Amino acid sequence: MRLFPVTKEYDGARWGCKDYFSVMEYMRTLDWDKPIGGPETLFSFLWEYQNSDTSEFLVDWMMVIESIMHLHGEDGPMDKLIDSMGLTRYYMEKDEATGQEYLLNSDTGKTAPVRKSIPRYLKLVQ
Repeated sequence: MRLFPVTKEYDGARWGCKDYFSVMEYMRTLDWDKPIGGPETLFSFLWEYQNSDTSEFLVDWMMVIESIMHLHGEDGPMDKLIDSMGLTRYYMEKDEATGQEYLLNSDTGKTAPVRKSIPRYLKLVQ
């Protein structure tokens, strides 16, 4: 906890997310004199512990798992979550002939162009 201090956010109860108090409550359930344990226990610990470094590690880890599963032709954890929530998946594709990028709707097969230009109402005036 000295090396990776808990993030000092205190409004988790208000927003329904982890905060300093929920992390400390989880930490009190652990035996501080024993190693964290095997892979499942370690992952559970990292998932409960709120710190910017550990959160970034978990995001990177999930991206690696997602990529490995896609390489094997399977749906990754995010794909399964999106499907279980009934949401539509969109994929960024690129037309090789024109170089134009577009979004592909996985359910209907429809496409939508991706704009690279900034709308005029967002342009800076000098």
